Amino acid sequence: MSISYLNFLSSLGISESNYQWVGAWWLGYVIFAIMCFAFALPIFGYANDLPGASSIRAAKINELSVFSSSNLKERVDVYMTIWKLLHNTTFLLICLFSLCDMFVLCGLNSFGPKLIELLMFVSPTFAGFVFLPAGALGTLIGGYIINKFKMHVCAMMKFQLLLSIAVIAVAPTIFSHCPSNNLEYQNCSCVSSSDQRHPDGHGKPCSKHCKLSYIFVVGYALIFCFACICLTTTVSITFRVIQPYQATAALSMQTLLVKISGTVPSPLIFGVALDSSCFFKDVQSRHMKIENQKVAKYIFLILLVPKVISVLAMAIMISLHKSNSVSKNLIEDITIEVKPA
Repeated sequence: MSISYLNFLSSLGISESNYQWVGAWWLGYVIFAIMCFAFALPIFGYANDLPGASSIRAAKINELSVFSSSNLKERVDVYMTIWKLLHNTTFLLICLFSLCDMFVLCGLNSFGPKLIELLMFVSPTFAGFVFLPAGALGTLIGGYIINKFKMHVCAMMKFQLLLSIAVIAVAPTIFSHCPSNNLEYQNCSCVSSSDQRHPDGHGKPCSKHCKLSYIFVVGYALIFCFACICLTTTVSITFRVIQPYQATAALSMQTLLVKISGTVPSPLIFGVALDSSCFFKDVQSRHMKIENQKVAKYIFLILLVPKVISVLAMAIMISLHKSNSVSKNLIEDITIEVKPA
């Protein structure tokens, strides 16, 4: 770091403890880019097809709708593939579910630590570490459960439905935040009372402790964990409801829809909710009042709406899969009856 850069920071009067401090935000991208490149190099040593993969692929039972094409050798151009995917109701519903799930995940991943820091008056370090183990644990649990119980597509759909309902049930824990008590900040320092003011102006939050903080943190961690489990299971369901030759186009379409409608707008909406939690009483002096109850209400609604949509989408998927399974069994019974001796 250059001397001129240090002098520039000193002239601004900020330090690492200030809320406006960003730090080396680019360093994480550089480290993970190097790690991705290093881990990708051994992959080039693999063959185009692993031993035994062709036989497994041929014997694989694709749990598709009875109304979809069953010709595994069919090869069509990309336009016909997209046309068939757009007429695959189950695939479209799983895309909607994935969209809602990623909306919640991206919002919590971007602003979850800030929410905990704001509503619970904890340090940024503690707020950041709440989501790391919850997300990692959720991803591992999702893959383990699917592999352990050898879930078929209908079982995974029911599992997804239960997880989404669990997120809705846990979401009200956000209202167990610490009361704001009309906390006010000026120049990033707490000015609610004389004993809480930080004259050094380092942007430290008001020092408050409340017993409800544990309920809030545990509830938020569970929401993030359940959403990560859903994310893992969604990938498995997607491959079960499409033909193998449609996999590339299906994942591309799903990723595009999720990015445009879920990943991109989610942090913006969460950010608006955070900005609406405070208002400036004096713009010149930056005298700001924080309303924790208001931001808790907004975040609860942001979490509730997409999860309700995901519950409805998954319920429809289960209903369609059951009706299609009944129709398929009926067709097989009729075929057996008319089969010549």
